[in-house]
Amino acid sequence: MAHTETVLITGATGFLGKVVLEELLRTRPDTHALLIVRPRGKLTAEDRLRQLIGSPCFGNLPENWSQQVSAVEGDLAEEQCGLSAEDQSRVASTVTHIIHCAASIEFDLPVAEAAKANITSTLNIMNLARSCDGLKSVVSVSTAYVTPHLPHTKIEEKLVPVPWDPESIYREIQDGVVSTEDLLPKSGHPNSYTLTKCLAEHLLVSRFSDLPLSIVRPSIISASREWPAPGWLDSRAAFAAFVALIGSGHLRALIADLDTHMDIVPCDVVAQDILAQLFSVDHRPQSVPIRHSTVGLEQAITVREARDEIIGFFTEYPVEEPPHLRYIGPPGRAFQLADFREHHRRLGSREMPMSDRRAAFIRQQTDYLNTAFRYFTLNSFDFRRTLPWPGDRIDTASYIHTICAGVYRYLMRRSRHELLIGGNKLGRLQEHLGGKMPSLFSPDRSRRVLRRAGAVLSAVAERVTVDEMSLRAVRDAAESGSLLRFEAEHAAQSAFTALITAYALLMRRSLGFGALWVVPVAALPAATGAQGSVATYALRNSAAGGRGGRVDGSASKLTRMLESGVPVHTVRVRIDSGDEALPEFSEDAVQGSGVGLLRHLVESLRATGAQYRRLHLDIGTSSGL
Repeated sequence: MAHTETVLITGATGFLGKVVLEELLRTRPDTHALLIVRPRGKLTAEDRLRQLIGSPCFGNLPENWSQQVSAVEGDLAEEQCGLSAEDQSRVASTVTHIIHCAASIEFDLPVAEAAKANITSTLNIMNLARSCDGLKSVVSVSTAYVTPHLPHTKIEEKLVPVPWDPESIYREIQDGVVSTEDLLPKSGHPNSYTLTKCLAEHLLVSRFSDLPLSIVRPSIISASREWPAPGWLDSRAAFAAFVALIGSGHLRALIADLDTHMDIVPCDVVAQDILAQLFSVDHRPQSVPIRHSTVGLEQAITVREARDEIIGFFTEYPVEEPPHLRYIGPPGRAFQLADFREHHRRLGSREMPMSDRRAAFIRQQTDYLNTAFRYFTLNSFDFRRTLPWPGDRIDTASYIHTICAGVYRYLMRRSRHELLIGGNKLGRLQEHLGGKMPSLFSPDRSRRVLRRAGAVLSAVAERVTVDEMSLRAVRDAAESGSLLRFEAEHAAQSAFTALITAYALLMRRSLGFGALWVVPVAALPAATGAQGSVATYALRNSAAGGRGGRVDGSASKLTRMLESGVPVHTVRVRIDSGDEALPEFSEDAVQGSGVGLLRHLVESLRATGAQYRRLHLDIGTSSGL
């Protein structure tokens, strides 16, 4: 099929580049994408293209979407971008649009290296653009932080004044005459990245204003809000690094002002802004439009909001250590003490054991964040935006939660469809969970039986997991005040299934069930239709996400509720143990109700001496929802 448009993209193997490519192919399916890909090690450009095609970023595209993508081998730092004569000819005759995403986002590179990646490469791709016979539009991606911070100043979409002639200083950088230390104090930039991006903009405007060129300036790019999936990201750079280190409990001292507004923009918003500018008709001769791809001060996230949401999420979904920021404040003596105590002394100690190599790596990360990113956590920026905002306004708390969920899923490789809640893999973390989570249940016996159940499950299983996302879905579909009856797939395993189900509901207190009943089926009216020997019921709270209640020991109270006509929804559950048989408890185990019955079931499980690699609580279909 002939394509009316061919879009050349650089940096398509990076985080932003992937999302730009996905947005392009999803919204303009007749377009062909031509990628310049640099070989890496033994991997050729075609090898890296195959890796790119396998990324989950493109999971929503139609079948055979990859036929719309091809790659040429090149190196942007070389003249003609390192393309062969044949590929140069192909680009010149077919390319209609160019998106230049490639850059080095390392903040601490020597200025000569940063200039090679962010200036020389940009000029080379623009020279290549000049050779394109049918060129309609070019977008070069810069950064909103080319403008040094000035308090209470609206940052406009225009070139930033620099204290030297850009052409002269670029030559001096290439010749090695000046260093990063020489330039930053004069320019006001915090690092070589923003400095070289600023110089690149000046050179683009002075050399290439005859091209249909635009500059798009994103702020701090983070996880996608909607496309290709909420929370999608594959880069640990920038804000995701804070989320990952705070969430894993390793970053505990942070240089920041709690009231600083951080302009964190979803990656898919940046992709939409780039394409909107690329395909706009706003290309006047000898003019280079500059557009901010930012959220603006009103939608910016404060450090305080970010801290609270990150700690809240990873307290609910812990990974390694409980998240806890012991120090947030300015640099100085207090920070140095906290940094030494929480990072340099604690990591790898008996309190937080790990290998020397990993401890050194995490210390390096915490040092880098507190050095390189303090500029963004201590200063608020007020960016002017003229591009139309795509979609609804950002709800900051919801978006930070989305970022946390993306880091949890895509970077930490955890799944809420197989959420770890028990077993010996929980390790030291289970002690933290057992100490905190049961505190909301009123009777002391509830806390004791939950801890006892956790200890026994640690002895009999490597991993105990629950499909929490499906559990939340059946909860959200039930009306307030109704009951959910969790029924085992096999009636003979109802007692064991009831134990695992009750344990999961108690451990996941944020599910918000108001009360939980674990009762013998014989104690309930026959009309209920409960199967097996033990029934588990949970009351749907009035507020989704409300905190959980307690185990109710009164079978008569449950009976009265059932007889009063309270809606009951049956939720089918099963325990997946692989090929290992599940225990079937004797009638002696089914004694009493509530906490007492749970205690008997826990002891019966311990007495079996069973050993499992995994026990997974799978939430299946439900009736009446």
